[in-house]
Amino acid sequence: MSLNKVLLIGNVGREPDVRHLESGASVATIGLATSERFKDKNGNTQEITEWHTVICWRSLADVAERFIHKGTQIYVEGRIRQDAMSLNPIDDALFQKMAEDRGFCQEILQVILNDKALQVMDNVPQFMLKNLQGRSCILDVKCTLGDGRIVNAEVQKSDNDDHQRRVRYNAALLTANIAEPGDRFKAIPNVVVVFISKFDMYKSGKALYHVDRIIRENGTMVDNGFSELYVNAEVQDDSDVAKLMEIFTRHDAYDDEMFPITSKRKRLFKTTEEGVNEMCEVIEKYIAEGRREGIRKGIRKGKSEGRREGMRKGRSEGRREGKAEAIRNLMESM
Repeated sequence: MSLNKVLLIGNVGREPDVRHLESGASVATIGLATSERFKDKNGNTQEITEWHTVICWRSLADVAERFIHKGTQIYVEGRIRQDAMSLNPIDDALFQKMAEDRGFCQEILQVILNDKALQVMDNVPQFMLKNLQGRSCILDVKCTLGDGRIVNAEVQKSDNDDHQRRVRYNAALLTANIAEPGDRFKAIPNVVVVFISKFDMYKSGKALYHVDRIIRENGTMVDNGFSELYVNAEVQDDSDVAKLMEIFTRHDAYDDEMFPITSKRKRLFKTTEEGVNEMCEVIEKYIAEGRREGIRKGIRKGKSEGRREGMRKGRSEGRREGKAEAIRNLMESM
């Protein structure tokens, strides 16, 4: 059994922010303050104020616009939801939902790979792979193109790891996954990894980088069927890729002329009640999975530390027993 229900009585801290969306729906964001008074150990009265963000849709948003103002005391009954409206396509959760649409995948890859004729035949968001040791890797989206290439597109906000090695790892797992037993190496499909980040990983002022294989001794470019491209939203160089990245990172950025499908999908999950509710469910799933993974890591760490501690104590005990045995043998021999 589970329950997600909230009851609040408080005062509105500012005028409600009411927006009328293109879909015809209204949404109101209300900042609500609740206060708690108590006496400390010295008998002095203390007050703690908590701030809550309340989101109302449709008719309730219209009521908020007409009757609720700064200082109004209101009663709220609802449930806790994560703030999906603050997400953008650069965020894993929103990208996952947008990548469920094959047209979206095709549109962004046409731009990034500079091929307007490119066709996506199949797309699988959150595609899971495992290596021989059992380590899992979830690709943000795996796409099969009309020419047989397999594309892995990844989004990344934080610069907290060696992402070039991540790209190499993803490509290796993907290649091993798509290779059939008995295939000659020349039959293995070409693999492309597109790494989309919020930061300029190479710090060279480009929105798009192609990393190629070069023979060091003669400068010749060679091809082994693997391509890696790095896209970033930090550099605005007026290219089509940079304009696409604005939609990926800016809350209010849409371009129905250049990127109609991307703009439509983004609006669905950021500005419609149905889409926002879907996103909230995805976010809550991410949080739950994060908690489970944290517990698993804690258990693994505990077991590892326990084994090390056991070995340390075992060695110490063994040394003591060894010394005692040596003394006994010495005394017996005297």
